[in-house]
Amino acid sequence: MVDTKQLVSIIERGEQLRDEMRRTAESKDAIIRRQAGKLKNITQLNRLLRERRNRAAKRLNVARNETRNIRGRLEKQRKRDANEETFHAAVKAAANEMGIWKELRDRALLLVSEKDNSLKKCGDGRE
Repeated sequence: MVDTKQLVSIIERGEQLRDEMRRTAESKDAIIRRQAGKLKNITQLNRLLRERRNRAAKRLNVARNETRNIRGRLEKQRKRDANEETFHAAVKAAANEMGIWKELRDRALLLVSEKDNSLKKCGDGRE
């Protein structure tokens, strides 16, 4: 048979073991809570960074579309300008052949100077 001192000793060792296991479990629970908090923060940070990246991508796409539209309009304007320059060159060549280019140029200059003078009289730039 087991005497009472041994039983008391076994019970005390069991209590110590139980207390040690509780401390170990509490320590592990604390570590798990810290890691869960870190994981939650990292997950939230990741979501915020993805949202920021998506907003930046949308702004970039808007800018690219605007650039594409402006380039298209610029190209159309360049073509118009080239056609206008070609037209002016053809008119000048025809007027030179007819011998009236100098007279047309002088009239145009006179009209421009008259318009400038009338704008100056108004004072505010309106006709």
